[in-house]
Amino acid sequence: MKYEVFLPDYDSNILGIPNSVLVHYGAKPHHKTLPVLDEKFSQDYKNVVVLVLDGMGMATLKVHSPTGYLMNNCVAQLSFDCNC
Repeated sequence: MKYEVFLPDYDSNILGIPNSVLVHYGAKPHHKTLPVLDEKFSQDYKNVVVLVLDGMGMATLKVHSPTGYLMNNCVAQLSFDCNC
C-alpha cells in the first residue's frame, strides 16, 4: 500500500492562530502569524471566535459533507495545500 507523505508548512500552521489573535488585540506575537487570519481580523471586530478542528482532515469533510456548513465556510487548511 502506498501512502502520500505530507511535510508540514512551517509558515502556515496551527501555531499562527494564537499569534494572529494576539496581534488583533494589540499584543506582541511570539511567532509568525497566519496571513489568512490577519486578513480576516483586519476588519474592526469587537469579538472573535476561532473554531479549530485539529486533526479532522479535509478528506473526511470532502467525503462525508462536501457541501456542508464546514466546507462552505472553510477559511484555510493548515500545513497542507488547500482549495477551500
